Amino acid sequence: MAALASTHRMRVPAYVACSFSLALLAQGCSIPYGIREAFWPTPSVGHQVDSLDGLALEWDASPLFTRADAEMVASGDHVVVQAARGVYEAEAVVAIEAETGRTAWANPGGVMGGMAASESAVYVGTLGIATVNAFDNDKGDLLWSQRIPRGHSVSNLVSSHGALNAFTNDGVFASLRISDGELMETMDSVNTVFVASPQLVLVQQPTLDSLSRLEPASGRAIWVSSFEEDYRDEPVLSADTAYVRTGALVGRVYAVALDTGELLWSTDRNVVSNVAVTEGMVFFLTEEGELVGVSPASGQRVATAGFSPSNLPLNTSDSPVGAYLVAASEGRVFALLGDSDQLFAFSVPDRASPAQ
Repeated sequence: MAALASTHRMRVPAYVACSFSLALLAQGCSIPYGIREAFWPTPSVGHQVDSLDGLALEWDASPLFTRADAEMVASGDHVVVQAARGVYEAEAVVAIEAETGRTAWANPGGVMGGMAASESAVYVGTLGIATVNAFDNDKGDLLWSQRIPRGHSVSNLVSSHGALNAFTNDGVFASLRISDGELMETMDSVNTVFVASPQLVLVQQPTLDSLSRLEPASGRAIWVSSFEEDYRDEPVLSADTAYVRTGALVGRVYAVALDTGELLWSTDRNVVSNVAVTEGMVFFLTEEGELVGVSPASGQRVATAGFSPSNLPLNTSDSPVGAYLVAASEGRVFALLGDSDQLFAFSVPDRASPAQ
């Protein structure tokens, strides 16, 4: 594959000095900032669902203490989050049963970076020593672990075309076979490389506010789509669209056509979470305290869940809060509210013919 030339960003918290696990605490490894000397802050607010349109509340679970930059994915019959279940517990990979909200398993994951999932496993990148760990979805057993040569921290993980695409904060891209973690390709790149396969290459451009699709053989740009501000997270991919959430604490969601790079639609600048896609809808959380589902074709609202209190405060050094996250599986969408450490599950109606 041709060399990719652009600019990547560091996406690693300042506290990272070594990989973190319960065993390493005895060896003097620094505790991540989010644990705050092994104590998680008690939430000062509790949310309730006070309005529903096109969704049905199934359950809510708490507490789930998270860092502001934690990640969450849906994997098989579970929703999996980087979190702790108690104020004295260390952060772990925590799997919650999608149907009941009960904890299925928890496994120390190190100081965690990017995360991805398949139906049978969840994949977690580590910070400090770039490694990808695969955990069995049913029991949480470690299936395989792969060190990425020369890499410092796994900042992005994308599952695409039967491979895991990992990118590190110091510019190493690796393609791993999803079944056993075998390294299929590695390369040094000053790009932020999200996906690199014979079918699709997606990278972040030098200005950090655009997405490019490249021709796999030559590295030539097929298209470049620019946004109003930078973005940090990898795009969420569907069959023909990439969804990009811009901004740091708050931003917009853009829908980009994979074939042409056309900007199909964008939201208001009030999105505080990542993006999840299921059942013909695109989901995210807003600063006004709503879980919103929009049509993939038009970006128009087709489902909402409103929370009270309604405003979701942003994370600051003076008033830290956990992550605002969404994840989706067949028939369900999950919303984690980091200011109250609550996880909500909603059922999604079958939308075989999504609204336009």
